[in-house]
Amino acid sequence: NGSPWKVIGPPGSVTMDEANPYVGRHTPVIRLTGDGKAAGISQEGLGVLKGKGYVGRIILAGDSGAAPVRVRLVLSDGTMLDQSIRKISAEFRSYPFKFTASSTSDNVRVEVVSQGKGAFKIGTLSLMPEDNIKGWRRDVVGLLKELDAPVYRWPGGNFVSGYNWRDGI
Repeated sequence: NGSPWKVIGPPGSVTMDEANPYVGRHTPVIRLTGDGKAAGISQEGLGVLKGKGYVGRIILAGDSGAAPVRVRLVLSDGTMLDQSIRKISAEFRSYPFKFTASSTSDNVRVEVVSQGKGAFKIGTLSLMPEDNIKGWRRDVVGLLKELDAPVYRWPGGNFVSGYNWRDGI
């Protein structure tokens, strides 16, 4: 299985750093040429609802010249929602962002890009509906409450014994 993340920019602009990963065995490093051409990563296939708010955070580290780093949602109609992180630290740090969807789409692309100079690392990225309940979708919590079951097993059966949490990242 290939990664759902795709490279934005010239070949070799995204590498995996094993020397100082944020989590797991490696961390993506985006190397920027400083010539104004964007480089970064993207993933598509996300869904959003018109008028609904979405919140998230990204963990970044890098050269000061790599900023601003942009977190963008590109909707299927071409609309681009954009948040800029103007300064980044050499050490991994969390940066919050927020979007409100201007239309409903089942094929939104999230992008993390920069046109700066130097390099930046992406530790992790999280995006969820603004009305989430401790990371759970509000509508799912509502349905679970309607069931009024005292205990839920995830995912159930013997699957959990072979599950490695790193596979879910």
